[in-house]
Order: sequence, then structure tokens, then C-alpha cells
Amino acid sequence: MSTRYAIILTDADGNEVVSDIKQMEGAAPQVPSGYKAVKVPDGVQIGMIKGGPVNAVGGYGFPEGSPAPVRSPTGVTTAEDSKAAKSKAAAE
Repeated sequence: MSTRYAIILTDADGNEVVSDIKQMEGAAPQVPSGYKAVKVPDGVQIGMIKGGPVNAVGGYGFPEGSPAPVRSPTGVTTAEDSKAAKSKAAAE
């Protein structure tokens, strides 16, 4: 069974922001310094912040007053998608 991980970064205001979501089996993904990977439930989306009140799911939501375009659709990548993207970038 795979687990859903959010890749979190801290913005200039100190908010923990969901910057990517990955569906993986096994241990949490390796992330660069300054980021962290945390397990999240379905419904958490890219652009949500920890403790955000709008459309909150699993402790994450969009900031109060955020316009609809800021609310991105869920962009879930798998380990295979990431590998394919890296291979394509290397070939170009």
C-alpha cells in the first residue's frame, strides 16, 4: 500500500507550505535541505499551509482570503513520474 507524502517548505512568513505531493511505497522521500516530507491524507493540496482555515484537511488548508486561482488542484506524482521527468530533462 502506498502512502501520500507532502513536501513542505517554509515561506518568508514562516508558514509551512505544501509544495509537492508524492504517492510512494515505503519510507518518506529524500528531500533537499530546507524541505521536509510528511504523511498527509487525501484532500491535502499543493499551496495549502499548515493550520490554514480554508478547505482544511488533515491540519492543512488555504490561507484566509486566498483567491480561488491560488488554490491549485491536487498534483500527485509517483516515484516513477519523478524518474521519467528527470530522464526527460537530462535528454534535453
